[in-house]
Amino acid sequence: MSHMKCAYCETKISMGFLEVEHYRPKGNVDDLTHSGYWWLALEWSNLLPSCPPCNKRLRQHIVTAEMTVQQIRDLELNRPAKSYGKFDKFPVRNKRLTPPDNDHFSEGALLIDPTRMDPKPELKWRSDIRYSVVEASDIQGGQSDMGKETIVCLALNRVELVRLRTEVLDELRIQSIRVVEDIAKITRVGATQQEIDFALGSAKRTIADMWRSAEPTKPFSAMARAFIEDLATQVESRCASGLGA
Repeated sequence: MSHMKCAYCETKISMGFLEVEHYRPKGNVDDLTHSGYWWLALEWSNLLPSCPPCNKRLRQHIVTAEMTVQQIRDLELNRPAKSYGKFDKFPVRNKRLTPPDNDHFSEGALLIDPTRMDPKPELKWRSDIRYSVVEASDIQGGQSDMGKETIVCLALNRVELVRLRTEVLDELRIQSIRVVEDIAKITRVGATQQEIDFALGSAKRTIADMWRSAEPTKPFSAMARAFIEDLATQVESRCASGLGA
């Protein structure tokens, strides 16, 4: 179902580390106002493949966009003091379900279920800083509540996950430099048609190669897709302004 990736963070996981996560906690809920969704414990629609750091509450360091490279490196050298991860968290806007109700949408769940909705409108991927940090999308009046709650609930900016995402992001950045260089040749004043055709073909091949990182089977494909889409927008704008001149 998830191409052997965690349904939440898109980390590749092997069978020995795959956990069956209950989207709605089966035992209890952390706000102590609900005894858990025990009647949904074996419902297929309530089960997701997950990695242990998303599913459990573990001691983990959290990275923020404001941190420097040195601050993040210092984090990795020290034992985490606080625990993060889903475990029995399940934030909602409305009244919680009671047995035998199984209406997925009535509670107004604030945790993204990637099997029922596209997370893209709720999350934004930062590529303008050194590390790959995910933040809640900007919406009218502030930030997406669902995005904020999901990021906190699943610890989507835990240091190990940020480091793995950044490795993929760095590869994309290297490829994007080649694309930018080719676009500069295309929009150069006095460029011959032969030079333009060659550079355009090179840019298209590089972008096509980049799109492989956004295939559903690849880890962190949502982050890769956002980066490539942003690059494509910049390329179109640069070409339009450059060729127009």
